[in-house]
Amino acid sequence: MTVLDDIFTALTEHAELAALVEERVYPANRPPKSGFPCVTYFRVDHPHGETHTGCSMSWPRYQFIAWSEDPDEAEAVALALKGAIRSIPRAAIIVGGGDIFQADVPLRGVRLDAQVYTEEVA
Repeated sequence: MTVLDDIFTALTEHAELAALVEERVYPANRPPKSGFPCVTYFRVDHPHGETHTGCSMSWPRYQFIAWSEDPDEAEAVALALKGAIRSIPRAAIIVGGGDIFQADVPLRGVRLDAQVYTEEVA
């Protein structure tokens, strides 16, 4: 399995998160008219240690966003999302976060950034 496979599996199989977002977990962008609440995620950067024989360690940073039309629901999804992120194999550590507001629509996002430590470079 790749890191992306591990992330998707951890998010979709986490019982508390699945109870809130069902199957609305999307790499990159949320599909139009897909409904709320939902989670999106993407790789922000990909630092790694390189040697003459190849990569020895990688610690890509991913950004996860809990989206909802209701601020309280976005917070509840973010709390469940923390648990799901912590269940990602290969030592996922939450390193930051914040809020996202969309002025043109009543939409709230809670952002969580996490480093995922692995030997893989992809």
